[in-house]
Parts: sequence; C-alpha cells; structure tokens
Amino acid sequence: MDKRNVTKIFISVLMIILALALILIGTVGAISYSLYTASDSSQQEITSNRQTWLDTYTDITAQFYNIFMIISGILLVLVSINRIIDISPKKQSKADSDEELLKSIQTLHSLYEKGILTEEEFKERKALLLSANK
Repeated sequence: MDKRNVTKIFISVLMIILALALILIGTVGAISYSLYTASDSSQQEITSNRQTWLDTYTDITAQFYNIFMIISGILLVLVSINRIIDISPKKQSKADSDEELLKSIQTLHSLYEKGILTEEEFKERKALLLSANK
C-alpha cells in the first residue's frame, strides 16, 4: 500500500476517534442534564412552578445540542468506515489476473519479435511472469 493510502487510513482512524468522543460527550451530556433537571424539578416543585418559556427553551436547546453531538458522531463514524473500505485494496478476480498475465506475455512476445529482447531474455521474463502469477 502506498504512503498516500496509509495517510488516508490514518486520518480516517483519527476521524473515528473524534466521532467516538462526540458520541461520548453527547451521551454524557444528555444523561447528566436529565439527572440535573430531575433533581432540580423535585426540589423546585414544592416551592414554585418556575417552568417558564425561557426554562423550556433552555431544556430543548440543551437536549438538541446533545442529540446533535450523538448524531454527528454516528455519521462521522459511518463516513470514516466507508473511506477505509474504499481505500483498502480490492482482491483481483482470477479472470482479471489471467487477462493481465496474457497481455504481459503478448507484450513480451512483441518485444521479442521486434528484436528488442533476445530469445533467452524473453523466456526468462515469461518464466518470471508465470511464476509470479501462481
């Protein structure tokens, strides 16, 4: 694998780590906010009904932010995994490999016919190609 693909995979792994951090932050934020509002509302319920428009807006905004963090993390994980799958080398089918071998041998033969390769060189390189393809 070349350096460019290794770099792309490394960046994708870093993106996955960032995405997991986003998911963790969003989840912890949602749980802690829920626990805070549950304990706060039980204390405030007796004294007064303080649920105003501003409190409702704050509750919705806080939970939206937590949900946004979780969804962003999940999407980032999916995109990163997709990038890694796209970068990873694909296994060549046997037919494609055989076709490439045949083209290489034909190229060698044409070089031999033109006099660029000697018969000995042609046989050596042909043997190398055939042994490499096994």
